Amino acid sequence: MKALVVDDNPAERELVVRLLTRYGWETEEAETGREALEKADSSHPELIISDGMMPDMDGFQLLREIRRRKDGGSDVAFVFYSGIYTGGDERDLALSLGADAFIEKPKAPPDFVREIATVIERKQKGSLPPEAKLDEETYLRRYSAVLASKLQQKVDEMESARVREAVTPTVLEAEVLRRRREIEDIRRSEAEFERKESDIMKTLPPEMKDIPLVLPLLTRPLDCVDRSVLAFRSRFEGAIGNEGESYLRSIEAASRRIRQVSEEILRTTAVPRREAHQHLRRLEIFSAALLRDFGAGLGEEGRTLMERISLCCKEMGQMVDDVLDLLKVSTVELRWERVDLSGVAERILGRLSDAEPDRKVEIETARGCSAYGDPHLMRILLENLLDNSWKFTRKTPHPKISFGSGAEGFYVRDNGIGFDPSLGPELFRPFVRLHEGSGFPGTGIGLAIARTIIRRTGGEISARGEPGKGAEIIFALPGSHRPLH
Repeated sequence: MKALVVDDNPAERELVVRLLTRYGWETEEAETGREALEKADSSHPELIISDGMMPDMDGFQLLREIRRRKDGGSDVAFVFYSGIYTGGDERDLALSLGADAFIEKPKAPPDFVREIATVIERKQKGSLPPEAKLDEETYLRRYSAVLASKLQQKVDEMESARVREAVTPTVLEAEVLRRRREIEDIRRSEAEFERKESDIMKTLPPEMKDIPLVLPLLTRPLDCVDRSVLAFRSRFEGAIGNEGESYLRSIEAASRRIRQVSEEILRTTAVPRREAHQHLRRLEIFSAALLRDFGAGLGEEGRTLMERISLCCKEMGQMVDDVLDLLKVSTVELRWERVDLSGVAERILGRLSDAEPDRKVEIETARGCSAYGDPHLMRILLENLLDNSWKFTRKTPHPKISFGSGAEGFYVRDNGIGFDPSLGPELFRPFVRLHEGSGFPGTGIGLAIARTIIRRTGGEISARGEPGKGAEIIFALPGSHRPLH
C-alpha cells in the first residue's frame, strides 16, 4: 500500500517514513499541503498522514481540499498528526472536515503504528469518515478561531520561554535533542529488524528471495476470490440484504488476512501451517453460509461464483502447503547416508499404481541406483518427479514412465505431454506452470522443490523435452552408484 507523508519538518517526516517502510508501506513525501495535493493527484495514495502547521497550505486546508475532490477524495484514509494543533477545537475541526483519525505528537512508534493499522482496517471495512458538511462560512469562522487561539498560545509560550531562558535550555534545543533520540531509536530498531530479516533470507531458496515478485504468484487464488466477490456483489447486492453483505465482508477480511499470512510465511518461514488453513477455513465457511442462506434465490450464476470461491480456497491451501514444503526442504538439517534410489522409486510408482488400478502405465525401474544424501529429501525428490510424470502422461494413449541412470546422471523419463525446450529453465521456478489451463492440476512448486533438494545436496538438475513427445529430468548427486541403462 502507498502512503503520502506531509510535513515541513524533515526529521518528523523521516520518523514517520521509516516506521511505515519498516511495516511494508511504499511511501512518498511532501513538504507542504500544496505539494501534497499535486502528488496525491498523480500517485493516488491509500493513506495521507499530514502535519498541522505548514507553510503555503496547512493540514486543515489540505484535508478540506482532499475531501472536496470528487475523484477518490473520500476513499483515501487521512490521518491528522500534529504537535502544534492539539486542542479539542482543533480535533473537532479536523474530524468535521473528514479526518479518519487525529493523533497528537509525539506518539510512541508501536502506538502510532497500531492507530494507523486501526484506521486502515476501518477503511477497508467501509467505515468512512463523516462527510464534510461545513459550509464555507462556518469553516472559515472555525478555522480562524483555531488560528487565533494558536497564535495567542505561541505568544504565551514565547513569554514563558524568555523568563526561563537564563536557567534552562531553550525549547528549540530540547526539542531537537528529543527528536534526535527518537530517530536513533528508530534506526537501532530498524537495524535489528533488517539483521533478523537478512538471517532469514539466507535460508530461502534463491527463487523465493524476491518477495515482491513471488507474493503475487503465491496469492493468485485470492485474486480469483476477490474478483468473484466483486462480481457477486455487483450482481446480487439487492438480493442478499445486510446479512449477505456481512458474509461478503467476512470473506474479504479473511482473504486480506491470508495475504498477510502468506507474506509472513515468505519473510519469516515461521508461520504455522494451521494458522494459514484456519483463515482459509473461515473463508470457506462464510462462502458456504452465503450459498446456504441465499442459494435458492441466486440462480446458477450465483452458485457458480460461490463454488468458484470454494475451489480457489482449496487451491490456495495447496499453494500454502507447497510453499511451506519448499521452505522446509531448504532449511531442514541434512542426515547423510547412502540411499537406495531404485527401491524408493519402486515404492512411489507402486503407490501411484495402487491408487489408480484401472490405469495401465508401462513402468521401468532400473536396479542398483543409489546415492549419498538425506533419505527423507531423496524420497521427496523422487515423489515430485514421478508424480509429475504420472500426471502428465494421463492423456497419453500408451503411457510409459522410466527411472534409471546414464552417463549424465539419474533420470525420470516419460512420454507424456512434454514441453517447449526453449522454456526448460523456467520449469524449476516456483509457481511456473507451462501447461496452465490444459486440465492438469498443480501449483508449479514440485520442480522448484526438486531443484532445491538437488542444490542442497551438491548436485545438478536439468530438463529436456518436446511438445507431445514427453519429458526427461536428469539429475546428478554426490556419491552416486549409477549402473548404465
